[in-house]
Amino acid sequence: MAHKHSLTLLTALVLLCPAVTAQTRTQKYTACDEHKYQSNMTITAVVVDKGWNVVNDCEVAVFDANGECRCSRLNDPQQGNLVFLTIQGEGSGEKLTFKVVYGNAGDYREETCPETVTFVNDSSLGSEQEPFKLNISQWTGVGNVLKDKPLAEDEIYNLLGQRVSHMVKGQLYIVNGKKVFGK
Repeated sequence: MAHKHSLTLLTALVLLCPAVTAQTRTQKYTACDEHKYQSNMTITAVVVDKGWNVVNDCEVAVFDANGECRCSRLNDPQQGNLVFLTIQGEGSGEKLTFKVVYGNAGDYREETCPETVTFVNDSSLGSEQEPFKLNISQWTGVGNVLKDKPLAEDEIYNLLGQRVSHMVKGQLYIVNGKKVFGK
């Protein structure tokens, strides 16, 4: 009787084990041969969209200044969408950049992150409690203004899309579908 109960418990553990959960995304990038370089650096990272939304189901690739892929990993949904990177290198001081591939099947996007890191032999950056943040889709300003209906003459909107009655000097507004500074 105890044998049957143990088998049921073992089956439950196998079914719940994150190691047997397959990720659906395939990697776009292939890292260099891990034996090519003598040292490594580890980074525990998370990809965030516009600075706050954690991105799931993505690939992070790390490149040196010559464009060689030093590491490529999928984020781990079983670990809070963290990305565990082991970056190969041979000398401290190399500048590293990051690319993220994300999106739905058939509609993948690739973005270069604004963050860069300097390779330091046998070092670590980030932790599970405080991961290194890689940002995608950074807002750097107001792009094109999209209108789904004609605006009434001289309707004034702030950058949050809220209609306002007057402008404040030096602030940016949308008036008649155009970006305007308050005077």
